[in-house]
Amino acid sequence: MPEDLFAIMARLPMLAEAMQNYKSPEELDREALAYVRSKWRNAEMEDVYSPSADVLGAMKDEAACAKCEGKCPLNYHPRTLHAERLRDKMAYVVRVGNCRSSAAQNALKGARIEDLIKASGLTPKQQKQTFETYATKGLGADVSTAKGRAMLAAEDGSWLVLAGKQGTGKSHLAVAVMLRVMERRNGALFRSVPEMLDELRLGNEDYTYHAKIKQLKDAPCLILDDLGKERNTGAGLEYLFNILDFRYRHERQTIVTTNALDQGELASWKDGGQLVPILSRLNEMGAWCAIRKAGDYRSKLAESRKIDAA
Repeated sequence: MPEDLFAIMARLPMLAEAMQNYKSPEELDREALAYVRSKWRNAEMEDVYSPSADVLGAMKDEAACAKCEGKCPLNYHPRTLHAERLRDKMAYVVRVGNCRSSAAQNALKGARIEDLIKASGLTPKQQKQTFETYATKGLGADVSTAKGRAMLAAEDGSWLVLAGKQGTGKSHLAVAVMLRVMERRNGALFRSVPEMLDELRLGNEDYTYHAKIKQLKDAPCLILDDLGKERNTGAGLEYLFNILDFRYRHERQTIVTTNALDQGELASWKDGGQLVPILSRLNEMGAWCAIRKAGDYRSKLAESRKIDAA
């Protein structure tokens, strides 16, 4: 009678170590059933509806979770063993679950926010423009009021128009709103109005217009920076109206910044007839907040940083 094949393989140096780890299907079944019975002592092998290898995999994942130190080797999706009712009897199956530990939730939250920031259109510099870094000391009541209105918009999802001359910190406050929105894992987009309208015009040439305008309409929070600096063209204002009208009808938060101190000044820069519908939407949905007295926010902010660093 020929020698057993496994006995021959076990004597070969290259296979000896592998053979030590080899387990027959019967051994795998016994180990799997023992693990199932450690949780449900009356379980039988015929009631185990997952392969024994998967059951033992769930056992390994359970052991890994027991030693959790926050750095998950299972990508926060451990295999777990479940008892489920199937055709009036208990069935034991392996499912891929989601880690519920605080470390995993914090890591997943951080990853989600990182993805949102990458898609937001913010530069690395803008990502530091939080409410905490927005200086108000010595900059006047208008600056403090604008910060308060922006913080309220960040919490209640309302529209806001931040108006003021160049260098008054309007864009900083608008970015601070969207960063707070993204902390709650909601999407937000930052777009310079002149650049956005140029992109939409190009979209008509390269067939990306519909995808681009859909993104602008659907974003939970949209920042439109520098309204009034765009080229005075009918098509551009039509694009802008379509975006704002859609967001107005679907109550999607929109934050606008402009160098115009009031709507009359903004209208004087454009063809008033074309701008009326846009101003109407902003007037109804957006609380117009003008920063009239702030000097040059940027230079004063730089001075305050020097004082803080001293």
